[in-house]
Amino acid sequence: IPIDVRAFDGFGGAIHCITKQIPADNPVIINHHPYNDGQKTSGEFLIEATIHNKSGIAEAKIFYRLKGTEEWTEASLTDEQNGFWGYSIPNSVAEGIYEYYFTATSNNGKTINKPITAPEGFYSFAFTEGGVSVEENELFVSSEFYPNPAADNTRIKLSGASGSISMTISNSVGNLIYSNNIYSLNSDEEILLNTRNFPNGVYFATFIMEDGERITKQFVVIR
Repeated sequence: IPIDVRAFDGFGGAIHCITKQIPADNPVIINHHPYNDGQKTSGEFLIEATIHNKSGIAEAKIFYRLKGTEEWTEASLTDEQNGFWGYSIPNSVAEGIYEYYFTATSNNGKTINKPITAPEGFYSFAFTEGGVSVEENELFVSSEFYPNPAADNTRIKLSGASGSISMTISNSVGNLIYSNNIYSLNSDEEILLNTRNFPNGVYFATFIMEDGERITKQFVVIR
């Protein structure tokens, strides 16, 4: 039986690591879906993460730099909504590679880096003027699901397409949980998904255009 261990991201490791040791009580959890290589050059790159702790988050920061630059630039993330934090990296170059990592401190004084190995380990993404762009009638998923992890609901922003869009949701072993064909976009639109009846676990939402183009995004349900 396959087990998708991505649901454990932020808990200190995968099955082997988190079952052979006593877990931390009330850890600070950072969930982040990195950019993919091939981003189109823009004036800024929005970096987002969900950050949680039962005591609340006192502060969250991002450290970033262009590859080849020795010093990290430090900036504070903004709590946008219900533990969903973000920061836009300003950009003035046509192409390059950004490297970045997060730190977060809870109200009860716990601090975590993401990735755990930061600053030696970090996320990165490449961008060029010829990167991925949004053409007419091309579906563009302009955010990740938020909040993520979700409890009763989660939402995601879609843009750049006109016509009908179908959405399917499958669990971590590929079973179809939900499908809907009613979406029709003429401009930016935020889709709200009711997850109240979803069991705890990892889910994959696939958005399919009329021409067969598809994009898949992941979210987690935890109560």
